[in-house]
Amino acid sequence: MSSNPTYFNTVQELNDFLREVLIDNSILNTDRHLNCGQTKYISLKRSPTDKFLRSLKCEDLSCPPCRSDIVAKHIHKISDYISTQSDPPSRTLLITLTLSHSTQHPFKYLYDGIKSSISHMKNSYGWRKLKTDLKHRFHFDRIETKVSPHTGFNVHCHQVFGCDDNSISLTDLKPRIHSLWSKSLSHNKLRPVSPQYDVDIKEGDGFETYGLKQEQNQKMMESLKLKIEERFKPKRIKSTVMTKLSMSLRHEVSQMDYRSEDKRFKGNYKPENSITYSIGQLEGELMMYNLFPDYINPDFSREGIVKILKQIQETQRNHFYTKIYK
Repeated sequence: MSSNPTYFNTVQELNDFLREVLIDNSILNTDRHLNCGQTKYISLKRSPTDKFLRSLKCEDLSCPPCRSDIVAKHIHKISDYISTQSDPPSRTLLITLTLSHSTQHPFKYLYDGIKSSISHMKNSYGWRKLKTDLKHRFHFDRIETKVSPHTGFNVHCHQVFGCDDNSISLTDLKPRIHSLWSKSLSHNKLRPVSPQYDVDIKEGDGFETYGLKQEQNQKMMESLKLKIEERFKPKRIKSTVMTKLSMSLRHEVSQMDYRSEDKRFKGNYKPENSITYSIGQLEGELMMYNLFPDYINPDFSREGIVKILKQIQETQRNHFYTKIYK
């Protein structure tokens, strides 16, 4: 029988465990956060003697269990809406809008900037004209964040656009969308973007939940369990050369298995600079630091991860996840 401790066996258990890690590091620090996940008797205002059991939730997007519930709810909401369409749109466009960024840009600056730019673009004549030309039916979008040790916060918007026009090619659509996006960025005093890397548009096979994904899923849970198990394996005495080789190989495998690639790098492109972490992956790395004091992440220190996640939590407080624009 294995002597390795088991911290979680389901994604729900992982999310609950991560919430405690975020509380331990003061990323979640209000009474609402501290009570999240607990079941308490709540009194009714009109009748204090009447009490009922209630499962408390903070409903913060930075709280892993609450975020998981919010994402699941919106995935079902969009799926239900699409299933009610007796005559679904004949075309699905998957659009990504990004920002030019560097390590000097704080998260709030980029997050507020992209929200304002999206709002400005959707209120423009050019956007209304585009919707008319494409015979727009509905669309939904969501802001997603990844973090690179080399380029900082990569804040971008994923959009699923349902329409009935099939005559306008992607080649013609991309410059139109790029022009609208560039004007909106300029209006909000943000840096211009490159049409080659910063505006992406492609055809979709259907109304898949493009951009609507869980930060923690089964694959990530298994990856974290393997990382934890690795820490409990007996250490063997190795030569200096073999130790360095082993460390190099483990680093390469870790990068391939655990971190995502984003080749839309600003400036001189270098493969090693293309690696980014999702919010869920950073939470997983912080968990490793919590469990093992000698743990080292090659890209972010414990303090660095805490600073990043605090910025995100403080900025996204009370933010809604996504909605359908009809």
